[in-house]
Amino acid sequence: MAITGVTQHNISVIGADEGYISMSKTSRPQMIINVLQANPGNQFTARQLAQKIIETYKDELTEKRNNTRFASDEDFLNQITAEIGGSRTVKAKAMCTQVMTRDKPRPRLYYWGEDLVETTQIMPLSDMTPVSSVETMSFTEHALYPLLIEYLSEEEELLCRRIDEKRSSNNKGLGANHWLYPDIVALQPLDKGWDTVVQNCVRHSEGRLTRLWSLR
Repeated sequence: MAITGVTQHNISVIGADEGYISMSKTSRPQMIINVLQANPGNQFTARQLAQKIIETYKDELTEKRNNTRFASDEDFLNQITAEIGGSRTVKAKAMCTQVMTRDKPRPRLYYWGEDLVETTQIMPLSDMTPVSSVETMSFTEHALYPLLIEYLSEEEELLCRRIDEKRSSNNKGLGANHWLYPDIVALQPLDKGWDTVVQNCVRHSEGRLTRLWSLR
């Protein structure tokens, strides 16, 4: 007997007569749903929600975190933040109508809505407890890089990476790399929300699916 099924806990049973059970990982949209559901009454920015997801699903995300393209925890946090700001939240909303976002005023906030089936009364946003954010203060230039990356990830939905000129080599002496590279580079997906047919058409016609940003 061969049984294939997926339960609410993401358990797949294939070839049950052989006694084989495969545990599948939680999808990113489901992580968004689960974390928001576990924190009703709280509002999160994309970065704060990403941090909560990393804390909650640390074991499941270990393999992804160990990818060599993430040089630091900050890089990994930026990646999860960009995923939340992109199509993952759209899918989470399609899967669960109680996943809510508030776009204005900025920054965008993510929260768990009231059960629309059991009650028509929606919790006012003013009654929700916002998660603490960074207070206004003076910053050095290098301290501003993570803040700029956070803003670009949340507001422009860009995948950002920091360029560290100190790790580059040159043959023109001390300080020659100071203006050689941008401080931050970013990729913007242009095909988000496109139909698969359109994506394939652009790809085969050598059109652009991404835009490269360079920031100083």
